[in-house]
Amino acid sequence: MSLLELLRKSGMDQDVDFLKEGLQLLAQALVEAEVTQQIGADRYERSGERTTQRNGFRTREWDTRVGTLDLQAVHVFL
Repeated sequence: MSLLELLRKSGMDQDVDFLKEGLQLLAQALVEAEVTQQIGADRYERSGERTTQRNGFRTREWDTRVGTLDLQAVHVFL
């Protein structure tokens, strides 16, 4: 069974942006993980080892084969 057949069987063939949305979700999670590692604390977490802080987001576009993804880049202050 091909992936397309599987998606049709599950009713997901109506969502043509399935791959794009999945890639955007994964990429955004990677951005968040990288910022968390750099800062040394999760979002809203206080930590003694914390050396930087988050200060908002800015939208950045990333052109991929599945289309342009809008990602939220995090402002980090040292």
